[in-house]
Formats: sequence, C-alpha cells, structure tokens
Amino acid sequence: MHRLTESLFGKTGVMTYSSFEGGAATADSWTGGPQGTPATPRQLPASTPHFVGRSDELRRLDTLIAAVGRAGPAGAVVISAINGSAGIGKTALALRWAHRVRHRYPDGQLYINLRGFDSRAPVAPEQALQGFLSALGAGPNEVPADLDAAAALYRGLLAERRVLVVLDNARDTEHVRSLLPGGPSCAVIVTSRNRLDSLIVREGAHRVTLDVLDTDDAIELLAARIGSGRTKSDRHTVVKLIELCVRLPLALSIVAARAASQPSLPLDSLVNELGDERMRLDALDLGDTDLNLRAVFSWSYQALNGPAVNLFQLLGVHPGPDIGLNAVASIAGVSIAKSRLLLAELTRAHLIEEYRTGRFRFHDLLRSYATEKANELSLRAHESALTRMFDYYLTAGARADKVLYPYRENLAIPTQGASRLLDKLATYEESTQWLSAEYLTLLAVARCAYETGAMTYAWQLPWILGTYFDRCGYWHDFLNMQRVAAAAADAVNDRIARAHSYRLLGRAYSLTGHFQEAIENHGNALDLFCVLGNVEGQARALRHLSLTYEGNKENSKAFEYAERACSLFGEINNKVGKARALNSMARCAVRLERYEDALIYCDEAMNLFRAVNRRDRQGEADSLHNLGYTHYYLGDYKKAVGHYIEAIEIWRYLGSRSYEAATLAHLGDAYLALGKRVDARAAWSAALAIFGPLRHPDARKMREKLSAN
Repeated sequence: MHRLTESLFGKTGVMTYSSFEGGAATADSWTGGPQGTPATPRQLPASTPHFVGRSDELRRLDTLIAAVGRAGPAGAVVISAINGSAGIGKTALALRWAHRVRHRYPDGQLYINLRGFDSRAPVAPEQALQGFLSALGAGPNEVPADLDAAAALYRGLLAERRVLVVLDNARDTEHVRSLLPGGPSCAVIVTSRNRLDSLIVREGAHRVTLDVLDTDDAIELLAARIGSGRTKSDRHTVVKLIELCVRLPLALSIVAARAASQPSLPLDSLVNELGDERMRLDALDLGDTDLNLRAVFSWSYQALNGPAVNLFQLLGVHPGPDIGLNAVASIAGVSIAKSRLLLAELTRAHLIEEYRTGRFRFHDLLRSYATEKANELSLRAHESALTRMFDYYLTAGARADKVLYPYRENLAIPTQGASRLLDKLATYEESTQWLSAEYLTLLAVARCAYETGAMTYAWQLPWILGTYFDRCGYWHDFLNMQRVAAAAADAVNDRIARAHSYRLLGRAYSLTGHFQEAIENHGNALDLFCVLGNVEGQARALRHLSLTYEGNKENSKAFEYAERACSLFGEINNKVGKARALNSMARCAVRLERYEDALIYCDEAMNLFRAVNRRDRQGEADSLHNLGYTHYYLGDYKKAVGHYIEAIEIWRYLGSRSYEAATLAHLGDAYLALGKRVDARAAWSAALAIFGPLRHPDARKMREKLSAN
C-alpha cells in the first residue's frame, strides 16, 4: 500500500523537515551561504505527478503574483487563498504553481502543512513560526516564545527579501494571520477547505475557488494513470465512472490507483461498485487515511460546531437533488434566520454548495457521506425530521397546486405547523416557479415517504403534483408516481385514498396510451366514490373515463360518459366541472360529425368558465381549442386559426406545454388548408420541439407532416 500511495502522489523527498507538519527545521530544509549570510530555505514538496487542467486558475495566480513589487494597497503582500471542498486538488494546484514560479523568489520558499483538516492535531501558529524562523537562520535561542514577538521577528527577517510562502491546509484565518509577511516583496499562497472570508476582507487576499474537473481533464487524469488504451476502449464506461466520482480529483485518483493495481479489472466493475450508493464510499477507500474519502470528508465534518453538525446530519435525511432555505428550516425545526447562519458555516467549509440564491446541494459523494451521518441520529430525531420534511412539502405543494388550479377538488391535508415556514406562493408565477424548482425533489420525497412507511404522505404527495404533471406533459413521471400512490393507498386501506389514487392512476395510464389499464382503474375509482356517496368524485371519474375512451377513439362511449359527468356536475352546481364535461362532449361531437352541437357545447362551456369568480384560464383555452377544431371541420379555416392562436397564448401563460403543442399541431393543419405552407411548417416544428423531449407519440406525426410538406 505504501508503494501505491507513493506512485499515486510521488515522494516528498525535497523536504526532509518532518513537519513542516510541526517539528523543528533541519539543515536539509534550507541552504545557507558563508557565515552571516541569510539562509535560503527550499521547502517545497514535490509537485503532484499527472497534474491536469486548472489552466484558468494557474493564469489567475500568475496575474495576481505579477502585482508583487508594483503599486498596491500600501505595498501589501499579495495573498492568494485557494479554497474548495475536500479532495478538490487545492494542494496540488498550489504546489504546481509554486514550482512554476519559484525562480521569481531567489531568497527561498517556505512551506508548511498546517493540518487544519487532518486526522492529526492542527499545527499551532507558534510551532509553525518556530520552524520558519529556524529555516530563515534564527538560532534556537533567538526565537521568542511570545507569538507576537516571534511574528515580528519573522516579518523582519522577510523584509526586503523575495520569498514565497505556502501555507497549506489552514483551518481558518487566525491559523495563518501570524504567518503572513509584512512587505510586498513576498507572496503567500494559502489553501483551505474554509472560504477564509476574513482573510479576504481584512488582509486583501484574492480568493481562488476550485470546482471539480471538467470531463476532458478527468479523462486525461485517468489516462495518465491507467493508460490511454483502457480509457479509449470504452469511453461510455469511462465517462460514467467519472460522473460517479463527481469529477472530484481525489476520488478519480483513488479509482485510478485501484484500476492501475489491477490491470485486468474491467472498468465497468468499478462502475457497478460505485453505482451502489450504500457502498460508494467503501469503494473509494485505499486503506491509508489520506486515500479514504470518508476519512477525508470527516476532517471537515469534525471541524463544525455542534448545531452545524446536527444540520449536516439532518440534511442527510433529505432525498432530493437540492433543497431550498425554507425546507432546510422545516427539516431542522429552527427559524429561517438560524438555518441561514448554519448553512453559511457548511458552505464556508465546502460541505454544501449554494449553487443558486437560496438553494443548496451536495455533490453525490458528499450526499453519501451525509446520509451515513444521518444514520447516527437517534430514531426519534430521524423520524421527526422526516415528518417535518413531509409536512413542509405537502403543505407548500398543496398551496401551489391550489393557485395553479383553484377548481380542483379539496383534499384534507393534515400538517403539523409547516405553514409558518412556507415560501410565498400567492401568485400563479410564484407557484409555478416553486413547483419547477421543487419538482424532482417532490418526486424523491414521495418515494422516500413510501419507502419509510409514511403511506398517507406517499399517496398525497403525488396527488398535489397532478395539475403540474398534466400541464407540463410529464406523463411518464405521472404514471410512476401514481403507481406509488395507489400502492400506498392500498397499504393504508383507506377508501378515500384509494378512490383518488385509482382515478389519477387511470388518468396517467390514459395519457401514456395504456387504455385498458386506465379503464380498469377509473372503474375502480368510480365504484369507490359510489360507495362513499361522493358525487363530485363520481363525476370526475366519469369524465376521466370519457377522456380515456376519447383517446382510444371510441367516440360514442366517450360522449356518453362525458354527458353523464356533465349531468352529475350540474346536480351539485359545479360550474367548472360541468364546463369541462361540455368541452369533452364538444370534441366527441366533432368526431361524430355533429358540428352544430359541438359549437353549442363550446359556447356553453366558455360562458360557464367566464362566469365563475376566478376565471378558469385552462378551461377557456380548452374551449378555444375546441372551437378552432370545430370550425376547421366546418371548413372555416380562418376562424379556426384565430381560435387556435388565442388558445396558444393562454397555454403559454399557464406553462401547459403539452396542450400548447397539441394546439400548435392543429394550427399547422389549419394553415395548410389556407395554403400557408410556411406557417404550417413553423407550427408543426414548434409542436415537435415540445413533443420530442416529452416522448409524446404525436412527435412521430409531426415528423411525418414536416417530411410530406
């Protein structure tokens, strides 16, 4: 294992000083001239072999260091602070650059690993100064015991000398403040997992924040260590391996070491190991503490204060790809202001990233580590965090869904105080933005609810996404989530839950073209709503049955079910429900060549939509589409175009992409009938641009029309 470590990172033979990790300097760590001549330390460790990328950062460091000796803020020393997460390659960059520019510092180079984040105790500033002063020629009896006095002597010895100082692995600004030279002839490069904000503000340091490698540089790193033959033979596997390592240099180096030590090991076997989230950190452990990703992460984790540790653990409970500030506060059970402070500490330590204002995320390897730490919570704390999380997303999601479509049936959602931390969701735009930001998280949270046995949440969370699924055309996600919801409803054996879940499952099956499964689930929902005496539920199930038969081109049956739904909605004076049923009747009437009846149904539906207190814009757009559809078959193509364009404007406002695409497809037909071939192709192309990413079956029809015209 020692040879493996050595081949991976190279020997540090240039520096025989056991410390510059905390011991006393030896004669080998510096060179001196004749008696009385100042010592010239040469303490830089060897540069990391197989260094790749970081060209932008190296150029920036070159630019910063060019300022040494030139006009600056009161002749201040130039300080470059390289920060980033564990394993990102801070030390590698610092040493590569230091070797590249050491000729500019003929009076020497000082280096120390301050062990701010390490398995061993940090090197105290006093201890570091003692080593530096010895290296600069101060005798043992000349080094003051007092920190301030030692720092003053250090600055005096560096005055008028051109020395490069590398302070590696600092814990915070106070860890390095006493080690900073006083004049502009020297330069300092500091590395830390902490952002060192105080060093930036008070000392004028220049921050260089490292991100993960890009894919090409990651491939180059692997190729340099395991051979280009293995990386070129299966690029797809190599790219997958790189992504599982999140392009983190240390993780890539560990994987490369494993692959290099086992030349016959197929790279896809490493992909399989890393693909198991439960075993991922085990696969990134070569035994040595500095080649064990879990241990390397732990050094940052152990540097946190108690409340930040607790928050990190609680964030490990969260299953989504990212998380908003209000959700953090809800899960932690603290105020938003307190959450912001704790998140700032985690962000400074690069244990989480604020990649957008108010939104935070782990990379996948840190997520695995956070999940492990979450398992150290007590059972009660873990379950409480889950409940607070489910409450937050369910309450906020229900509010956003209600703003998107006020006329959806009411669903009683019990919560436990989540409302005080909810995001502002008063307008359509705010609600749509929230759902767009939280969509993938809501899917993950719903699955988490099912997997942890929280079955009421597991069927209600998919329910609140029903409107959003439909408007965005995310029908395959709709189907997958409603399968989870139906299974959860069955598990709790709640007839209301089963009725709602079966109806939406039927709708999801219908939208994805599984009509028989849709009919079966709608039938089950209808039976349950009848048993419950829920007339509105019966009417909704009947209308969805109509939509299913319509999709299956059984227009007579579709009209029959729509008419029955219309009658039930009328009985309970649900104007919006009745109008939606009338819209279904209108489409069926067109297909049954009852065009005048279709116009009557459309007009009646439009009047109902516009009569309610809050206009149902989606219903209006549906009626306009149907009017265009009817006029098209009546041969009045100009009217058809006008109605379609009005409908498209509303669909776009609502963000109803799938419905916009459907109307665009019909608009293209109307333009073609008017002899406007260019406009027709533009409409079909716009429809295809939406249908394609949604994997909609009508994408093929658009391609055929574009090919034929």
